Amino acid sequence: MKDNQPSQLEFSIQRIQDCGFLINEVVDPNFANIRIGYGMEFTFNVDEGWMRYLIKVEFADADSKIVFLNGTVLTVFHINNFKSIYDKENQKVLFPPSFAETLFGIAFNHARAILSKNTQGSRYQGILVPLINPVEVFGELVKINFNKVEKTSETPKDIEDIELAPNTNTRRSKSKKATQ
Repeated sequence: MKDNQPSQLEFSIQRIQDCGFLINEVVDPNFANIRIGYGMEFTFNVDEGWMRYLIKVEFADADSKIVFLNGTVLTVFHINNFKSIYDKENQKVLFPPSFAETLFGIAFNHARAILSKNTQGSRYQGILVPLINPVEVFGELVKINFNKVEKTSETPKDIEDIELAPNTNTRRSKSKKATQ
């Protein structure tokens, strides 16, 4: 790491945007057996000083596998001194420990709040996106996205291209559907 790297990066929230929401009140899921999946697109621009997280949360009936609720939320952070952690020689960003995961946790909570707001007045009001360990879930989602980029040589074009990870430590499905 560089000697002149700041001890901590300062950030602010530039934008929170509700990018999409689906609710299918015809589905009568077994609430004891719901599958929840998470998806993420994580991008940043060092020169412009921003990081963004596009997060998708999807609820499906575990028996029928029909998605009855999903939401997608974009959170953009402005990062002061972003260039100070860029290693020009190796052309990579040297994030401080847990920095990207911490911002992911904040963005994930934005998604939780907006999904909760969007379900008010519906038959699914009160359904909650569970609390997560942001370090663990971020690691799973980054791995899924890197594996996908390695296979396709491109980043996801839209939220429909983002694979979902389960909310538990069980095996991930190869499909884009939520798994338990």
